[in-house]
Amino acid sequence: MLILGADRALRLPLRLVLTTIQLVALVPFGGRTSLTLAVVVVCLAALKPIGEAVGGRRFDLRAAIAAALVVPLAAAAAAAAWFGGALAPLIERFSADRGSAEARVVVFDLFDAFSLQDILLGPIRSGWRHCRPRSASNTASRTVGSGSSSNTAR
Repeated sequence: MLILGADRALRLPLRLVLTTIQLVALVPFGGRTSLTLAVVVVCLAALKPIGEAVGGRRFDLRAAIAAALVVPLAAAAAAAAWFGGALAPLIERFSADRGSAEARVVVFDLFDAFSLQDILLGPIRSGWRHCRPRSASNTASRTVGSGSSSNTAR
């Protein structure tokens, strides 16, 4: 993931911008699980540097100033999105799944009809005629240069 520093060629500000774009894109296009897991991973990734700074590790003054400016702005943007109703479709997706959970239960019930071997390897058939090698009578063997040739030079 970008937030964990996937490519060191990308500087931190660009990685943060790209991560923000990805998270914002998950709201209209992503699933509930992907959005939730992405937010959890971002929060877990933020815990390490925050814990190191609180624990006494030295940090860059520019990073502290940037955090002091970005965190209140991000909180204000989140509050504006919440109270402005921009997050209403997202919240509705979490509260009303329109039968998708029921569909998953039905699919999981289908697995009861099959054994684990059938699921992993496919059904075992008694006659594997289509997998047997062809007999010698079905395949014609051709030898090069034997017999007479019909393409003789005139």
